[in-house]
Amino acid sequence: MRVTLYLMLLLGIFCTAIGLLMILAYGLFIYISPAFRDAFNLSFQSSRWLFFVVILTICSGICISFYSLAKANDDNYMIFLSFALISNGFSLFVQIFRMIVHGFAWIGVELLGKSGDVKLIEYLSAGFLIFTLLNFVLCLSVLREERLSR
Repeated sequence: MRVTLYLMLLLGIFCTAIGLLMILAYGLFIYISPAFRDAFNLSFQSSRWLFFVVILTICSGICISFYSLAKANDDNYMIFLSFALISNGFSLFVQIFRMIVHGFAWIGVELLGKSGDVKLIEYLSAGFLIFTLLNFVLCLSVLREERLSR
């Protein structure tokens, strides 16, 4: 039982780290965009949708980490697991919605315009969608298991 709590804690830390790295990369792209505009005639645009998805990923990671810590201390842990499930669900919904609007390379299209529609960005967007889907399914199954064990 303790091993699963440690694995959930590591998953929460990993989700938070992924979200923080994405925010760092987003901020760096926006900061150095004038240099790219001058050198390569390439302009970066700000994307509220990507920022929202990244914030939801960070919230999900923090809630998963707090869930494992609260469960280890026999505190009220269901609220953290519920918030993690909700933030993963919203993130999944936004990603699917943006993929319907812009295609699989929605991250590149929102940041770079038409020049961001490349295969590498499609693979990264699809990978991030699969990661979010697996995280959502894991939170849903753990929540269901916790409700059945009560």
